[in-house]
Amino acid sequence: MPALSSRRAVLTVFGVAVAWWITLGVMAALTSNPVVLNVAQVLEARLIVEARATGTEDSIEIIHVFSADKLDQPSGTITVANLKDVITTLQSSDSCLVPLSPTGEGAWKIPGWQFVDKGRTTSIPVVYPANDTTRNRLKQILERAKRQILDRPIGIERHFVQLSAR
Repeated sequence: MPALSSRRAVLTVFGVAVAWWITLGVMAALTSNPVVLNVAQVLEARLIVEARATGTEDSIEIIHVFSADKLDQPSGTITVANLKDVITTLQSSDSCLVPLSPTGEGAWKIPGWQFVDKGRTTSIPVVYPANDTTRNRLKQILERAKRQILDRPIGIERHFVQLSAR
């Protein structure tokens, strides 16, 4: 009899362990990590658009412009110098949020993440699949940055000089 009860105990422990691993596997499959926008990359970009791939290796079709520090916002398609580094992400998504910086030659490039702890090195270029969550997060980042710029105190003594005539 003792052998039968120890065998049942081993089978019970084994069954509970298998059920636990199956539960963890299902939770991992159904729960995904959210896309995290790099705040430094977004704030340093001169142009942030929602775009989709056009079929060529160096241009994207602009769907919506979120932020542009130029007076004339681009529309239609624009040339991106390092698009081949992120083309698989663009093609696998309906549209992506694309932070851009000018190359100085009339085209744009997608900047990488800035690593603070590794000096001034940057990663490979990064774009973000566009969905309601990433669009809302982008708007929050841009709104917070605008508020920080507008809420900065300005020292009056540094901007005005008083002259008196004698």
